[in-house]
Amino acid sequence: VVRPLLPFHRAELRSFLKEAGIAWREDMSNLDQVLTRNRIRHQLLPMLESFNPNIVNQVAGLCKQMRQDESFWADLVAEQLERCGRWQEDVYALDRRLMFEMPPSLVGRVIRSALEKVRGDLRCMTSTHVADVLRLLRSDSPQGELSLPGVWVARRYETLLFRRQKPENLEPFEIVLNGPGNYPLPDGQILRLSLEKQALGESMKAAEFSLLSLPFPLTLRHRRPGDRIRPSGMSGSKKLQDLFVDLKLTKEERQKALLLIKDDEVVWVVGLRRSEGRLAKAGDPVLRVIIEAKG
Repeated sequence: VVRPLLPFHRAELRSFLKEAGIAWREDMSNLDQVLTRNRIRHQLLPMLESFNPNIVNQVAGLCKQMRQDESFWADLVAEQLERCGRWQEDVYALDRRLMFEMPPSLVGRVIRSALEKVRGDLRCMTSTHVADVLRLLRSDSPQGELSLPGVWVARRYETLLFRRQKPENLEPFEIVLNGPGNYPLPDGQILRLSLEKQALGESMKAAEFSLLSLPFPLTLRHRRPGDRIRPSGMSGSKKLQDLFVDLKLTKEERQKALLLIKDDEVVWVVGLRRSEGRLAKAGDPVLRVIIEAKG
């Protein structure tokens, strides 16, 4: 089997077959000029040959050169994807900062390859779609997203994400905390509330309050429009939206954020920032709240 036959003119092939005594069959669809490829073969090429009799050979040579060039580009793209790309479960992520270190001609090819990794192929993907992703990559806005054929693309600060489908919106979550104990969370973690005789120390995963200033019941829920907090170490209150921007949380992280609430006041953005006040004084019983992985 000899492939491809592009370097050979149709007349050369027929001549070879006749000399070798080999019969052949013509595909009758090759005569159907409704098809674009046949109009090119039967109408466009003969017209071009009237200007340049060697046009077919030159086009074949150009195709050969392009295949060689494409092999070079494929190796270069694979090298760059190894450097700036990674899988995060079902999401393929590209490091935006590293992509800006590449020549512009390479960035578009890296994007096409990322799209192919996630979709499995590039059917229905056009240069316009790649240009849309490039605009998202270069946008002044730190977050944005696109829905392309068979793939969802999102910019989240310095990361470009590729996913088969857009993540589903979370169902609103809210539970009442009536006392100490373990409370399962939507993401599989546990919120553990315990009463202590003295403060044991706070961290990103643990907050402590005077039980006298924060009696039960409490509420744990997702954020709502208009929620505000008085962040520890700051005077006055702040919109949670502004706090999330300062912390550079992605849209998905903002949706997942949980709030510990007392009488409509946010006392802790779980795992992120506690509110000012409600600290235990000497002799006060301490409410210790910890978020931790299940098990």
